[in-house]
Amino acid sequence: MSVQQSNFLKWFAGIAAMIMVVVITWTFTVLGNIDVLTKSIEYNALEIQETRVMHNADALLIRDNIKEIKTDLKDIKIILMNKK
Repeated sequence: MSVQQSNFLKWFAGIAAMIMVVVITWTFTVLGNIDVLTKSIEYNALEIQETRVMHNADALLIRDNIKEIKTDLKDIKIILMNKK
């Protein structure tokens, strides 16, 4: 094997090793990010469910208040009509 071939193999091996290190580092980085994204998605899903429950409770309170206002208005109308 000539010196030129030996130098080429050294360079090639160095570049191949560097590519392997980059690929392994990138793989662990991506896997770590996937874990973080999964936790964020789960947290957001729980928050959405809690918001929906609170919204439904608030909607029920508003409906009850509207019904109460309507009955109060009917009572006021009856009172006003009786005073005439």
